[in-house]
Parts: sequence; structure tokens; C-alpha cells
Amino acid sequence: MVYRLGRVPIYDIIVIARELITHGVIGRVKIRKLQRHEGTDTYSDQFNAIEYINAARTHFGMSREEAERLTMTEFQMMLKAKFPDEKGFTREEYDAVIEADDKRNNNQKSRPLDIIRTVKKSAINHWQSLLPACGVDVPAKGKHGACPICGGTDRFHFIDDNHHGDWHCRQCDEPNHGDGLDLVARTKGITVFAAAKLVADVLAMPLPEPKIAKEQSRAAKPIAERIMALVATAVKGESQYLLKKGLQCPNQRLLKDGSLLLVTQTLDGTITGAQTIKPNGEKRLVAGTQKKGSFIPISKITGTPDIFIITEGYATALTVRQLHKGVVLAAIDESNLLTVAEQVRTQWPDAKIILAADNDWHEPEERDKNGRLTVKSNSDPLYRFCG
Repeated sequence: MVYRLGRVPIYDIIVIARELITHGVIGRVKIRKLQRHEGTDTYSDQFNAIEYINAARTHFGMSREEAERLTMTEFQMMLKAKFPDEKGFTREEYDAVIEADDKRNNNQKSRPLDIIRTVKKSAINHWQSLLPACGVDVPAKGKHGACPICGGTDRFHFIDDNHHGDWHCRQCDEPNHGDGLDLVARTKGITVFAAAKLVADVLAMPLPEPKIAKEQSRAAKPIAERIMALVATAVKGESQYLLKKGLQCPNQRLLKDGSLLLVTQTLDGTITGAQTIKPNGEKRLVAGTQKKGSFIPISKITGTPDIFIITEGYATALTVRQLHKGVVLAAIDESNLLTVAEQVRTQWPDAKIILAADNDWHEPEERDKNGRLTVKSNSDPLYRFCG
């Protein structure tokens, strides 16, 4: 995390003050331990950010406005540049930093600090893709993983909660946290200014759009309205998924990518969502679909039916309809079979209900140690009568 002058926690002021005193930038300030009084942090010598700002103005030729905008990271960079023994700016870069007239002359080349600020601003929301492009591997946002600086397995936390590439490592030497630019600099062993130039080069390349969470509308459209909008975009045709199953059904509702669009409903006809099945068999429920108690109707329910046949999937339901008489419903998956059957029994207590579940039972030797099948599955339906 990068702190700004004027709002620097006292602990960090002490750390910076010690570094300043070590190099002789600030003298005659006696550092004492942080004291705690009634839960409030106080500092015995009243050393505060004003001293810090004055030091930046005195030793780096900055105006008060510039000093107040200076971040801790930037101050440390300039401090290192002031003292050649420390790893930091070159003399030429430092000279550019302290040119007094730079702020007033728009024709002069950009100062390193201006470049750093510009890069940071441009990189907001892009650090997840910027860092790998700079050769710095990080886990997904909010996740733990190996530290690109010191290694390990899960000591590093890529926080990025403020979209500045914020991170923290439990094992790195102090400072063990920072933003994306700090991470690039430390991983590569270069100055922050050099890291800014590296990131600037990457920013010139096309980057994926940042994934910004979309705020859901308080008055979201009802699922039925959204499904009917999908239905309006669908066309009638033959599903490649069903053809591979040996089913020729030319009047299926298809989306642009060839996926089947199967509308789900309850016994009273209320639309509850939809299932899509891609040509390769990948099945998904449309977001917001209510699965429990819903089904895909294969036959219209009219009058008082004598027989209901409830299957798991849609393809099985189409097959069963060709073989048996009765109202056929597809319950989407096995977990929903009994729920649909119970609702049917409640509404039609005298009807015969047949559960045409997939025949998924296998001998123990037909599965590996993880439970996966080692033989081809027989998907023929297994019939169970429920009265």
C-alpha cells in the first residue's frame, strides 16, 4: 500500500524518519518508541508529516503542493537518488526530477515522477494482465500463491482491491507490501522508474478489457421475460447434439452457436428458466433459472393424464416418447427427479408415474480409485415405477 504525505501512519513516519536521519537529511530529531495511550497511537516528539513535507521541499527543490502530492514510494526513490551509494535513480534522472522550472514549462520533457504517475493511472484495473505481460506471475485477484519475489507456495496475496495491483507477502523483507509498480521493480531488481518504463511499453500493447463487476439493477427483469427474449432470437433447426445421440428432430429451438434452448417450467405453466446444450454436449442453466421442481415438457399436459414418464435429460425424454405412451417430462438431472414426481403425484394422485432414470450403476471394478468409470457408460434409461 502507498501512503500519501499528510496522511502517513505514525509508524511509517518513524520508519522514514530513521532513514532520513541515517542519511543526514533530517537532523536533531530524537526518535523514540511509539507509545500507546488509551488505544490511540501518539508520538512523543510530535514528529509528523509536516517535517516530512518540509524535508522534501528543502532537499529536493519541490513546491509545497508537489511535496504534499508526493507518495512514500516516490520519496524513497528520490532519497536513494540523492545518495549514490543507494540503488536508485541515475544522476541524470535525478537532475530531471529536481528541475525547478519543470512545472512551469510545458515544453520540457516529462519528469520521472510525472511518468510514474501517468503509468499508475493508466494501469488502473489492468494489473491482472499487466503483471504477467511484464514477466511477473501472480495468482488471481484475491487469491494466494507463490511470491514472485521470494518464492514459496502460498505466502503471497494478490489483493488488488483498489485496482492498483496491491499485494502483500508474509515472508518478503520490509516493505513486504506495495502496488503493482513496486512489485515489478522488486521482482526485476530495477528502480521504480525503470519499472514504470517497462509497464508503459506493455501498456502500448493491446490488453484485455478489465473485468469490472456490473451492478445488478434493483428491478431486475423477471426470468420469464429474459427467457422469452432468448426464444425470440432462436431459430428452428436440427441439433448436432441430438444427431450424435441418433435422434433426428428437425424442429428444435437453436441459438446462434447451435446450442439447444430448452425452456423450463412448473406444472402450472410458469416459466422458470432454461437449459442450453451445446453441440459438444456441454449443459448449462441460464442464470437465474429455478431448477428445483422445474422440468422441460416433451408432451403437452391436457386433461387428466393416466401416465407420466419423468426422465433426467432431454435426449432421454425424446427417446422415451418414441417408445412409450404417456406425458413425458425431463427433470433436467437426477437430483430433481423425485421433486418433480412428488408434484405430479400431488396434482394427479391416481396417475401412474414412471421414473426413467439413467442407468448409471456399475460394478466396483468398473471404476477407478477416484470413482471415475473405466468402461463406456450405458446411458439407456432404467425404469422405476412409482405406482
